[in-house]
Amino acid sequence: MSAAKPDGHTLVLGTVGVHAAYSIYSKLSYDPAKDLRPIIVLGEVPCVIAVHPSRPFNDLAQFLTYAKSNPETLTFGSAGVGSSTHMVGELFQQAAGIQLRHVPYRGSSMAMNDLMGGQIDMMFELITTAAPIVKSGQIRALAVTSMQRSSALPDIPTVDELGIAGFEGTGWFTIATASGVPGPIVAKLNRDIDEILRAPNLQDLWRTLALTVMGGTDERAALFFESERDKWVKVIKAANIHIE
Repeated sequence: MSAAKPDGHTLVLGTVGVHAAYSIYSKLSYDPAKDLRPIIVLGEVPCVIAVHPSRPFNDLAQFLTYAKSNPETLTFGSAGVGSSTHMVGELFQQAAGIQLRHVPYRGSSMAMNDLMGGQIDMMFELITTAAPIVKSGQIRALAVTSMQRSSALPDIPTVDELGIAGFEGTGWFTIATASGVPGPIVAKLNRDIDEILRAPNLQDLWRTLALTVMGGTDERAALFFESERDKWVKVIKAANIHIE
């Protein structure tokens, strides 16, 4: 992306790992904060704290009691180091005062297969993927990680409701381009994408995907990138996560 011609024809679909958690890498060939220009934040998706049904806890309180009594015993899988499903897990550990063992996979599907099979204890999986599996009974949902309950699993309370006040950790999706793209091009891309996000005929699709549409201006996107970067850098430092 940093080498792309700055004409707005090259776009990147970004996530927590691209725009906020990249400080885990000791060496990168580019600087996301300088080389990527925000266009828009598409929306966010909460994670669901899900465990294998055989584990000896039926709700978040029982889980926390067990985790505090058995530090570094329970395993949680993720889509990989620096992914949203990893970062939300680290944030939760710090907020709850527990220690879990992270098991990174090459994608959430592999981790979910092992969770359903009982090879790992839990995941902080995006609710879009996890909700149908929760409803099937193959995994048990303890809480969702957004401040508001999700329509995908309306009966599952939030972490905030269950006693960890103010907890919020979601996966999110953005569109960015090369930093040298002129302002008028960025503004047009922003307006066009925002219009798509708000199209009446797409609202059912967003709900099906459990996506809370955000949109707004490119200035708002830049502020969002900055605030999320600050948030996750603190989590990464506290957990001492790094990749050479």
